[in-house]
Amino acid sequence: MFKKIVSAAVACAILLAFSSCGVDKGAEGSSGGQEGIALAVNRIDTKEYMAALSADLEEAMAAEAQAAEEAEAQKAEEEAAKQREEAAAKAKKAAEEAQKDTSKYKNDSAHSYEDPGKQDNQKQESEIEDSVVVPPTPEPAPEPTPKPDNGGGSGSGGNTEPAPTPVLNGWQVIGGKTYLYVNGNPLTGWQTLEGIKYKFDNSGVLKSRWGVDVSKYQGNVNWSAVKAAGCSFVMIRVGYRGYGTGAIVEDPYFRQNIAGAKAAGLKVGAYFYTTAINAEEAAEEAGVAAGIIRSTGYSLDYPLAIDIECTEGRVADMTKAQNTEVVNAFCAAAKSLGYQTMVYANKNWLYNKLDTSQFGSYKIWLAHYTNQTDYSGRYNIWQYTSGGSVPGISGKVDMNVELL
Repeated sequence: MFKKIVSAAVACAILLAFSSCGVDKGAEGSSGGQEGIALAVNRIDTKEYMAALSADLEEAMAAEAQAAEEAEAQKAEEEAAKQREEAAAKAKKAAEEAQKDTSKYKNDSAHSYEDPGKQDNQKQESEIEDSVVVPPTPEPAPEPTPKPDNGGGSGSGGNTEPAPTPVLNGWQVIGGKTYLYVNGNPLTGWQTLEGIKYKFDNSGVLKSRWGVDVSKYQGNVNWSAVKAAGCSFVMIRVGYRGYGTGAIVEDPYFRQNIAGAKAAGLKVGAYFYTTAINAEEAAEEAGVAAGIIRSTGYSLDYPLAIDIECTEGRVADMTKAQNTEVVNAFCAAAKSLGYQTMVYANKNWLYNKLDTSQFGSYKIWLAHYTNQTDYSGRYNIWQYTSGGSVPGISGKVDMNVELL
């Protein structure tokens, strides 16, 4: 609008000048009179128009100035808002970085579950509950980081003071030994993490590893997933003798289980479920088990164990002495065939139905479904629940912890 008014003003100024010239010429010309009067009137009208135009021009200039001030104020407000947003973004980023640096370790949750019952007509029932929950992934302990030299060197005031040692939490591997830290302190004794038991010595060094045992009742197993879950070993049922007819049967899943477990990198042992009624049958069971294992082309990393627990059918009236004779005959035969030997039995059997003093160096695989066993005898592996859950295995599975 301002430009239009200025253009009109220029035009009118030219008209005014022209009109003034016209009056003078009219006064000097021959027509004089009426033409001079008309020009004078036109000159008066032009002056009045110019006065009105000047007023409009001043009003337009004032409006233009006000609009400029409002635009400048709006621009200043937008700049201030942008600065506030940038400051808020910086503050948020700083808060997130601080949160990362000062993240707290949580260990205040707990879990518990109950054993669902027997599997393979084999194990006792009882309850199991977890105690301590902490992150399961081992990682190297952080080393103190020296502060950078200020550039002065040893002769000009430089220093290399170490940074404060961070508080340790979770699994740590220090000097080749594994620890489990909570709030800067290593755990000791028995601990349970997500259904898995661990044993630590008085210095906090891990002194155990965990594994599972399986038979046809677990069906097809994804052994790579089992290994990835942290499992170290598996005991696989190679076969059993029926408590009715006494026939020996190979477990239909043994061959695929040993092949899959070996391929996944797991340590493998085997067990045979006995209902032998004398030493001869026990030795026969060991021989059949060894033959099946060898036919697969795989060797065992863990013992060939005898699983003695049946109290039905043909073994219902077996005495403590007879049970002990069966165990010794099986283990002697297995040892003569080149296998490590082990005896699987529950706490009651070990106390009351077997004479463990006759077992010599045979390893013991204790079955006692409880949070903390009170079995006072020696044992190498403790089976503490039949209700475990492990990735790669459908349904429940027996959980075991081996003492190192």
